[in-house]
Amino acid sequence: MCFDFSAFCTVFEIVATPHAPLPKDTEDIIEESTRPLENIPDAMGRSHVQKGLNNNSLEIMSWNLMELVTAENEYNQHIRRFLSILLGDDPETADLELIDSSSLQEVALRDNLLQLVQESLSCSDEFLHRISESRDKVAFTIEQRAQLKHQLDKAVARRD
Repeated sequence: MCFDFSAFCTVFEIVATPHAPLPKDTEDIIEESTRPLENIPDAMGRSHVQKGLNNNSLEIMSWNLMELVTAENEYNQHIRRFLSILLGDDPETADLELIDSSSLQEVALRDNLLQLVQESLSCSDEFLHRISESRDKVAFTIEQRAQLKHQLDKAVARRD
């Protein structure tokens, strides 16, 4: 059986052909959105700038990140408590014998479980750190946006 080059060429031509041209109004919108801002009236006259200054998507993102931090912190506390129980450091369960220390198999299982719990705790700590950093950056961006909006509003008020 031979390879059908004609089918391959047809598929290749379809993939290799550029996309259809964009409608003129779409090109105008892209041009307006990507054109550098020249002055304050220019910035205030662009709808996408106004939408960016007035929408609350950053606040929603910050709220969602805070909920993630709260939920992960609760999970993290459970992992920490479980780890302290496994290590025998928990005062409420210190008198309980969870494994038979004379059984090598149970000791090996406990050591494996300890390693997995410690890895899980490490991942949880890293996740908390990254989410907290992300939230801090979003909060900083919200503050910058508020300052920019205030400066633009002042400039427009002076102009009028």
